[in-house]
Amino acid sequence: MNSKNAIVIGGSMAGLITARVLSAYFEHVTVIERDQFSNGPAPRKGTPQSYHLHGLLAKGGELLDHYFPGIGDELVAKGAVRGDMGRMMHWYLDGGYRTKFDWQRLGISMSRPLLEYVVRSRVAAIKNIHILTNIDVNELITSLDHSRVLGVRIEDRNNDLRQVKDLHADFVVDCSGRGSASPKWLAQLGYAQAPENKIEINVGYATRMYQRRPDQTPFLYMITPAAPNDKRLGVLFPIEGDRWIVSMGGYLGNHCPTDPQGFLEYARGLPAPDIYNLLKDSEPLSDIRPHKYMANLRHHYEKLTYFPEGYLVLGDAICSFNPVYGQGMTSAALQADALNGLLKSAKSLDGIWRPFFKQAAKVVDIPWQLAVGTDFAYPETKGVKPAGTDFINNYVAKVHRASHNDPVVYAAFLSCMNLLAPPASLFKPNILFRVLRDDWQRKRQIVPQTQLQPASA
Repeated sequence: MNSKNAIVIGGSMAGLITARVLSAYFEHVTVIERDQFSNGPAPRKGTPQSYHLHGLLAKGGELLDHYFPGIGDELVAKGAVRGDMGRMMHWYLDGGYRTKFDWQRLGISMSRPLLEYVVRSRVAAIKNIHILTNIDVNELITSLDHSRVLGVRIEDRNNDLRQVKDLHADFVVDCSGRGSASPKWLAQLGYAQAPENKIEINVGYATRMYQRRPDQTPFLYMITPAAPNDKRLGVLFPIEGDRWIVSMGGYLGNHCPTDPQGFLEYARGLPAPDIYNLLKDSEPLSDIRPHKYMANLRHHYEKLTYFPEGYLVLGDAICSFNPVYGQGMTSAALQADALNGLLKSAKSLDGIWRPFFKQAAKVVDIPWQLAVGTDFAYPETKGVKPAGTDFINNYVAKVHRASHNDPVVYAAFLSCMNLLAPPASLFKPNILFRVLRDDWQRKRQIVPQTQLQPASA
């Protein structure tokens, strides 16, 4: 493969990881970002979700460490909190706390701006990657018959002239997120629209930062709802700067208020007292910021018969999930890793879109199944429900309850949740036996109650 120039549209996490992958195969990689980056970790306009709590799944952490060796240690050196995920989480669900055990997999807790800043700094240090900021991508440049993308037409907003110019490339990857213009651009070029799958859930939450005192152990506190009756959740993580970040909200319009008293009362009303007990005596460090997410949205590019050569779509531009499950960054990293595997063996870029979109669809299938399946535990959820969803949700509810006391079941669930194992792994005979045994014991009221007490800060 003899290719010189690649362009990545979007400088968020998906774009940065993709640029790192492409840097091994192209002489020059240009990342084009609409926002102006700051000189340190800071939220930005193009990623309003960066003000809110983020979780990096274990699989995503593994991939980041593969492409950016030592990045976990670098994050910890900058204040991120690391610990065994089986011990570090106080997780309340469906009447009890999940048991504690040594999972022997480390998780890292930090703000989204710190993670993105450290990854961006690593990418910017790669000699053949150039990052352009405050730039709009207005349209694609193509061959006369529109069969091949040859670059992008950009508008520079770094001065009053707003200069428009063309950037040519052998390969363009759209990593611009949920608001991707790819569907519009492709339609303008005469291509059929990729089938869409939209699952409406109307999630809304609000986030605030608090001071973390030296006497407060940096646990991860999670209070998640037991569908369909409970719709409220709260998550509180320790992050850099000796801070807590807490996001609280709910499904189907059960959103968290943004006034200080309403915010605290919402915490008091959660199914477990842990977050309220911590917040009521902690010093707020920020305003309360809301965020709403109406629907999961997936574009099935793998179902298209025709697609322009030299062009791909990746990350949230393919599929954006309910952010409650924290799957977006890891899904994007897995897609970029799939692209790396294809480029490693490719003799030409021609036709690479076909296997890429097929592999990306397989990557997306698992987190999509997890997110959409959980969302459909609420009858009010709108969209096409996959066959067997109710049966699976009924079984997964039993898995959740069994994890109150059984570390083997909990470990299997954590592996699935962290995209280290497929959902089918929860149906392995030894897991199935433990789950059904726990359910049988509960019906006879002989389940141990040792894990049903509130955690302490």
